[in-house]
Amino acid sequence: MSVPEGIPGVAPRGIVHRPLIQWIDALLDASPWSPSPGSPAAAVSVSGNGVLGGQCLAIALDAAGPHGASRVADAVDLLGRNVIVAFQHDDPNRSAGIALSAGSSVDDRFVWRIPPDPMGRPPAFTAQEWAIVGLSFADAEVVGAPDRRALTHWEFAATATEGEPITVRLGGIGFAPQPSQFPSGVISLTFDDSFASQYSIAYPAMTATGLRGTLVPIIGRLDQPDYLTSVQVAAMATAGWEISGHATTDESHKLSLHRMTPEQRFVELAQIRDWNAAHGYDTDTFAYPGGWFDAPAAADVMRFFAAARSANGALVETWPTTQPDRIRTIVVKAATHPTLDEFLAHIEDARAHRAWIVFTFHGFSEGEDRGPYDILGDVFRGFCAALAASDVAVLPMREALAGRAVY
Repeated sequence: MSVPEGIPGVAPRGIVHRPLIQWIDALLDASPWSPSPGSPAAAVSVSGNGVLGGQCLAIALDAAGPHGASRVADAVDLLGRNVIVAFQHDDPNRSAGIALSAGSSVDDRFVWRIPPDPMGRPPAFTAQEWAIVGLSFADAEVVGAPDRRALTHWEFAATATEGEPITVRLGGIGFAPQPSQFPSGVISLTFDDSFASQYSIAYPAMTATGLRGTLVPIIGRLDQPDYLTSVQVAAMATAGWEISGHATTDESHKLSLHRMTPEQRFVELAQIRDWNAAHGYDTDTFAYPGGWFDAPAAADVMRFFAAARSANGALVETWPTTQPDRIRTIVVKAATHPTLDEFLAHIEDARAHRAWIVFTFHGFSEGEDRGPYDILGDVFRGFCAALAASDVAVLPMREALAGRAVY
C-alpha cells in the first residue's frame, strides 16, 4: 500500500523548474563504446530498454576494480552548460563509486565522481531506477588542460564492493543550460531540528544582512528546553523564512520514512502538512529525517510536497535540479567548516559555476563548548556578511526552486 489516491489537499502546489535537457545523440548509440584500459572485454555489452527507449551500455561490476567503457565522438561544447548523465544501478548499496570523464584529449579531461555516502545513506539513485543526475563543473576534477568547448573523449566507469557481480547501465549523456535566472549562482541556507541557537544566533545574523532561510523543524521539540519556541518560528515565518516539512517527533525522526510502513508514512506526512497549514505556513518542501529515503518513501513524499532535500553532499546541486525528490546539500559540521574560509570557497563555487549550493545547519555556539554539528557564531556572521556582499542569490529553497524571490 502507498499513499491513498484522491486524498484532498495532498498534491503539492509549489513551482519547480525543470532543466531543458538536450541529449548528445552520438553518445546515445551504445555500440561504439569499448572497454576502458584495464576493463575485461566481457564486462561491457549493449542492451535494450534504455532510459530514452533505445539501447544502453551495460557494464558488469565486481570488486576487482573499476570497470568502464570509453569512446571518441564529435566535439561537444559545454561552456555555460551543466552535464546530465542517466544511469541505472542494480544495487546502489554495493556501489563503491561511479565516474564520468569528458575530455578534449586522452590527457586533458574533466572527471566527476559519485562516491558512496560515508554514513551508508542512499546516494543520488536507488535500485533499478533510471537516475538522471545533473553534474556541475564545480565538482569536476580537472586533469591537464581540457577545452570545455570541444569535448570529444568520454569514459563511464564504476566500482562495486565485494559480492556477486552486478550491473550498471549508461542510458545517455547530455547537457542543460546553466541558469539565466541566477547568473552568479544561488545559495540556500537550511536549518534542521529546531535548535534554539538557530533563533538566538543564526536568525539575527541573517536579519542584519537581509538574508532569509529555510527552517526544518521537528515539530515535537518546539517549546521544549534548548529548542525553538512556536512564537520564534512564527516570527521567522513572518520575516519571510520558509518553514519546511521534516518530522513530527523525535521518534519519527529516528525511525525515518524508509523504515515506516506506507500507512505510517501517510500519517506522518499528513500531520506535518496539517500542522504547517494550521499555522499559516505555506510549505512546499520537505527534508528527509537523517537524510534517509528509498524509492517508495520518495514517491510518497512527492505526493505531499513539491520537492525534498536529502543529506547527500557528495556533489553540489545544479539548477534547475534534475532530482527534485532528493536535492543535494552540504551538511555543515564543526570539523568540515571550522573557519570562514570554507564558506568563502563555496560562495566562489556558486559564482564561478552558477551552481545551486544548499547548506544544512544544525546548532550554533558562541564558545568552545560545542557539539560536532555546532558552528561558531562569528564564523556564521562572517558567512552572512560575505553572502550579502556577493552577487550570489540567497533564497529559501521554495523560492530557489521557483527561480525567483517571492517575499
